[in-house]
Amino acid sequence: AFGGLLFLVLIVFTHPIDIARSEEDTPPSDADLASFNRTSFPPDFIFGASSSAYQYEGAANKRQPNIWDTFVKDFPDKIADRSNGSIADEFYFRHQNDVTKIQNLGLDAFRISISWSRLITYDGDGRAAPNCSGIKYYNNLIDELVNKSVVPFVTLFHWDTPQALEDKYEGFLNESIVNDFVEYANICFCLFGDRVKHWVTFNEPHNFAGTGYATGQLAPGRCTTGLQYEYAFAVGRFSNSSQFCPKGNSGTEPYIVSHNILVAHAAAVKLYRDKYKESQKGKIGIVLNVDWLIPYNDKSSSDVMATERGFAFLFGWFMQPIYNGTYPSVMHKYVGKRLKEFNRTESMMLRGSYDFLGLNYYTAGYAMDVNCSTGPKNYYTDACVNITKEKDGKPIGPKTCSDWLYVYPQGIGELMLYTKNKYSDPVIYVTENGFPTCNHGDLNDKRRIHYHFQHLKHLQRLVSDEGGVEDATKKNKNVKGYLLWSLLDDFEWNSGYTVEFGIIQVNYTGGSLTRRCKHSAKWYSQFLLKPATECNLLSKKKNRYVVYFQFLFS
Repeated sequence: AFGGLLFLVLIVFTHPIDIARSEEDTPPSDADLASFNRTSFPPDFIFGASSSAYQYEGAANKRQPNIWDTFVKDFPDKIADRSNGSIADEFYFRHQNDVTKIQNLGLDAFRISISWSRLITYDGDGRAAPNCSGIKYYNNLIDELVNKSVVPFVTLFHWDTPQALEDKYEGFLNESIVNDFVEYANICFCLFGDRVKHWVTFNEPHNFAGTGYATGQLAPGRCTTGLQYEYAFAVGRFSNSSQFCPKGNSGTEPYIVSHNILVAHAAAVKLYRDKYKESQKGKIGIVLNVDWLIPYNDKSSSDVMATERGFAFLFGWFMQPIYNGTYPSVMHKYVGKRLKEFNRTESMMLRGSYDFLGLNYYTAGYAMDVNCSTGPKNYYTDACVNITKEKDGKPIGPKTCSDWLYVYPQGIGELMLYTKNKYSDPVIYVTENGFPTCNHGDLNDKRRIHYHFQHLKHLQRLVSDEGGVEDATKKNKNVKGYLLWSLLDDFEWNSGYTVEFGIIQVNYTGGSLTRRCKHSAKWYSQFLLKPATECNLLSKKKNRYVVYFQFLFS
């Protein structure tokens, strides 16, 4: 989970925030929570949770380095607590017990990512060879899931480019990455495709291109020297801006990276469809992150147009090429020659290159038209849109402990309808949706329960048969699943371990990494109508939830 990208122009709130209460802000009652369960959704609707390799696995010494290993070493001050994912949750060693927890909680599906540098090793010349221990690990993990009737959703790339390829030709800045990615994808399809029926090529390429190459906040940490220093959450840790971003170009590199990602995605999908789909009977797609946008002034045509422009730069940048083989025309208008054209072969290969679409939704913002920057070119100012979290002194929704995430549940429904209407009703899975907390050690995470409840209620209205024919325009029955973020607390990128998204707590103090149910884990299990085997019964006492544990997670 990462949301720093929402700000096309940085806004700092210097005055107290008055949170306006609304129906959406009102916590659900105990009766609401108890009566709402999966039977309100179609029988084939999938519920689960998501994860990623670098954030979960640990065991860094059992794979080759990736760009995150290098990033946290070279830029420790870009991480809030100066931590890293070398150990993380030790999911590599503990996955058997964790998969049992997944089964006992009643999850239908679990999304993992494969660490490219764990599966494949590269010699000094960049020649690839399989890593047998990595193959064994992923085979065992996938077998554990399938044998426990948990559907694996497998992501090929979740931001962890092999450092060997970064060193050889600067990774996704070079079109050579396309062939190497397809070779890697081919190995994954061949080894695991008999059991994996839901493949994802890339996770949140928008975030990867933006924070990795425009702001320098995340790996590989590139941006125009001096341009993005104001984005540093760690202001004061760097004596000058060149330390924050020693190299990069915020106005060109995000577009180069995104272009190579899109071509690599299309080539991998073509390979799967040509070579594996008929025999393996699987599906393949991509995961995009989208924040819902609302015109700051809905009576202003400029703000309305800015909102659509914001969607084009945030969503259409990747969605339109895989839909019809072209970038949004408004991006060509505002970015110009810095946005490369697809050739005819690439365009044809991109068009319709998804069987399903994964959407990650967390929050929303107001979009306001602003004058275009006259300074150095930068992806985050190219759209000439300012996205802010407040209007007339009031935030768009309740604030969380992550400064980018304000709760706006209705946005998830609006996004599903927007995608249906604009992109011909694709099959959609919500592949991430989560709530951050920063009160470490507290298992009572009722705000997380309320967050998931409210978002699921909006999805339920979309996919259910409630309402008459007149409500057909407010339905999207091609939304087929909901995977929350996250099963476990984990390494949350530049927030390190200071922010927790898990429904299961991981104790990082002293390195024990023991797992314990939070109240949200128990609620989710009850929602899924699974008898409590991991967490004991949830009881009410003075309108507070109290969990009694039968045992602590090992």
